[in-house]
Amino acid sequence: MKAAGDSLRFKVGPLTRSVGNAEEHSRSVSSWAGDSVGETGVGEAPVELAVAFESTHDGLEVRGQVSLHWVGQCRRCLGIAEGDAITPVSEVFAHQHGVLDADDEEASLIEDGWIDLSDAVRDSVLLALPLSPLCSADCAGPSPDVFPVSTEEALQQEGEEPSEAPLDPRWASLQELRLDPEQG
Repeated sequence: MKAAGDSLRFKVGPLTRSVGNAEEHSRSVSSWAGDSVGETGVGEAPVELAVAFESTHDGLEVRGQVSLHWVGQCRRCLGIAEGDAITPVSEVFAHQHGVLDADDEEASLIEDGWIDLSDAVRDSVLLALPLSPLCSADCAGPSPDVFPVSTEEALQQEGEEPSEAPLDPRWASLQELRLDPEQG
């Protein structure tokens, strides 16, 4: 298996010899499995890239899309959430010998007739990952049998004593919080 940096390098030297030349390419990259944002990461399935290159007067424009499978933790029930995402990728490459304009400061360089899309694709992949996914649109949250919702006041009104019911793990650290009423 090739590393992401090697598998997203493209030879574009002949393409850039004439303005308006175009090519389409597709690649599969599996080396990003496990990259994550928060609790959501790229799944084990390969990341699929489909791009079109077009030679311009100043260099090369790359436009296309990236398809990926993601896996994360449901924000409501803490179960497994997963899905697929398609995100655009766009990059401008300038000739190494050319002078970059103020508008082209972020352009990457065509180096010895090669371009590397690794950074652009990785950025697109990470930006496509959901920050707080749901396992399904109708997820009701934690199971009431496992994490019952009750307050001390409600239990006292029903004549029951508060018990040590299992806590939702997302709120467990609040049990350690102690506020001093005298400090205000």
